[in-house]
Amino acid sequence: MTDIGTRYRAVLASVEEAACGAGRAGAVTLVAVSKGHPTAALLEAFEAGARDFGENRVEELVRKRGELVDLLGARAGEVRWHLIGQLQSRKIKPLEHVQLVHSVDRESQLVAFARRGGPRQDILLEVNIGEEPQKGGVEVGALEALCALALAEPAVRLRGLMTIPPDRDDDAATLADFRRMAALFAAMKGGAGEDFDSLSMGMSGDYRLAIEAGATLVRVGTAIFGQRGAMG
Repeated sequence: MTDIGTRYRAVLASVEEAACGAGRAGAVTLVAVSKGHPTAALLEAFEAGARDFGENRVEELVRKRGELVDLLGARAGEVRWHLIGQLQSRKIKPLEHVQLVHSVDRESQLVAFARRGGPRQDILLEVNIGEEPQKGGVEVGALEALCALALAEPAVRLRGLMTIPPDRDDDAATLADFRRMAALFAAMKGGAGEDFDSLSMGMSGDYRLAIEAGATLVRVGTAIFGQRGAMG
């Protein structure tokens, strides 16, 4: 087995262990964040069992999807694509093969989905839980209003929330951010309907904390693929 395959299986086992420890066995999906890595790396992860892949840019996702179709044929249909990067409204049109968009944070994106037409798009609302001005995401105080707009827009199906907490060497503070997100998720769930079932948070350095707090999706890149531009 390749190093990527070995690392993927190790991270998957760690995710499953953390989910069991949180009393939610089988309730957490590992998204292999493949941004910046060649399609060959995705193929290695796929052969090790990965089916959920996260990309930051629409163009890169579309290109890699096409290359995997060439390499895997019909098996490429087993891949579930996640768009996790900041989304420009003008690039919303070619997302028909994206299973979940994690990064919706403003009304203009909802309008763009409505204008696009095509299949209904599953989305998450990205929340700027640390209120960092340099980061994307809706402010906590504006989340309820954006949620109402998303629920009223037929072009999308609101599946839940996503966040990237502040980057710091303080597990207690990071866990507190994740728990705050989980509380927001729980508070909104009752009014958002049964489709509202996904909480995306946690990356290579903190995914176990995120699972402890209630994440249902974790986005792991470096721990699986290594640094961008390096394979093996």
